[in-house]
Amino acid sequence: MNIPDADEDLLAIDTEKLDSILENRDEVINNQTIPELIPDETYNFSKQFSPIFRLYSSTIYDRIHAVYSTDPFLSDQELNKLGRTARKIPVYLGISIGMIAGVMRAFVSYDEFLRANKYTIFVNNETARRHSLDHCILKGAVFGISTGCKTDIFFYSSKHSTVTVLRNSGENKLLEHAVGWGITGSLYCFNRGFKRMLIAGMIASVPGLLTGVLSMLACRASNSTFEELYAKYLNETQKI
Repeated sequence: MNIPDADEDLLAIDTEKLDSILENRDEVINNQTIPELIPDETYNFSKQFSPIFRLYSSTIYDRIHAVYSTDPFLSDQELNKLGRTARKIPVYLGISIGMIAGVMRAFVSYDEFLRANKYTIFVNNETARRHSLDHCILKGAVFGISTGCKTDIFFYSSKHSTVTVLRNSGENKLLEHAVGWGITGSLYCFNRGFKRMLIAGMIASVPGLLTGVLSMLACRASNSTFEELYAKYLNETQKI
C-alpha cells in the first residue's frame, strides 16, 4: 500500500482549503461566534449529575434491580454484593434459631412424655426408651423447623421485601425500618384478629427502629449508605 507524501493527496483537499478550515475553526473557538457552542456558565453540571439527582431520578424498580439482580455483569458491584449477602442473613438466622429451639423443645418434650405416660405400662425398658426418644425427636424436629421457617420469613419480609418496597425515596430512613417491621409483625398475627395484629405491629416496630438506628450508624461509619453505594453503582455501570 502506497501512502502519499503530500497533504493534498492524503486529505483529498488542497493546502489552501485546509488552512481556511482551520482558520474558521480557530475563529469560532476564540470569538465564540456560534451560540450553540458557548457553554452556559450559570448551568450547574455537577448538580445535574450529582448522586442525589441520579438517586431521585431513578425508579423503585431500578433500585431493587441494582440490589437484588442476579445479572453476572453486576456481580462485582459493591451494592449487589451487599444485596446477595443480605439475602443469606435471614437463612442463617432461621437455621440457627430453629436448631436451638428444636433442641430446647426436645428436652421439654421428654418431661411431657414422662408426665403423660406416668401410669403407662410398657413391655420393657427398651420399648419405653424408644417411645420417649421418638416423641422427643418428633416434637423437637417439628418445632425447630416451624420456628426456623417463621424466623426466616419474618426477618426476610421485614428486612428485604417490605423495607425495599417502602423505599420510595431511595434513602435509608428510620421510619421505613419501623414501618417494615410493624407491617410484617401484623401479618405474622393475621389469623389472631385485628387487635392482636395491631399490638404485634406496634411491638415489632420497636426492634425495627433499633435495627434502623444500628444500620444507619454502621453504614455512615463505613461510608456505605444506600445513597453512596447507588451513586457509585451508577458511576461504574453507566459511566456518567
